[in-house]
Amino acid sequence: MVHTDRAHHGRNVLEGGSRRLLSTLSPSIRWEPPTLVADHPRDGDLHLGGRGISLVPSFFCTGRPITLINPGLRPVLVYPASRRSGPADTLDGLPELLGRTRAMVLCALASPCATGELARRIGVSIGTASKHASVLRTAKLITSTRRGGEVVPALTPLGRELAQGRRGGSWCCGE
Repeated sequence: MVHTDRAHHGRNVLEGGSRRLLSTLSPSIRWEPPTLVADHPRDGDLHLGGRGISLVPSFFCTGRPITLINPGLRPVLVYPASRRSGPADTLDGLPELLGRTRAMVLCALASPCATGELARRIGVSIGTASKHASVLRTAKLITSTRRGGEVVPALTPLGRELAQGRRGGSWCCGE
């Protein structure tokens, strides 16, 4: 769940920069330029003084975000991770067609990554991710390229179409 939340927010940064990220963190957090407003247990202002802030989604943080402040370190805002469904929970039959893990691999490759990262994204071993990627490659749903010592699988147009659904809706990650 936290990985899905981080991936979702990572896409927001790529598509709309920090402004979009900050405006979509959590219902308990709002971006009102130039201020990040959070429903916080205590009322007050945190001035960054050029230190930046680390944003940490947490499954165990419910309701309101919390801040971790050490004057010598960058402040941390821990906010509730989105409770949106994981990839294979929203796939309208894709797990039945491909199998749950292969459906998750297909959806996790919406943004290409090395096999080790793919394994982390879907919560399996590197060997398992590699095996499922190999089957999807044989089915022409993904391709793989070498980047240094890493293998980087990516969706083919057919794989992307299958993951997103033929009617324009996406079957992956609740999008």
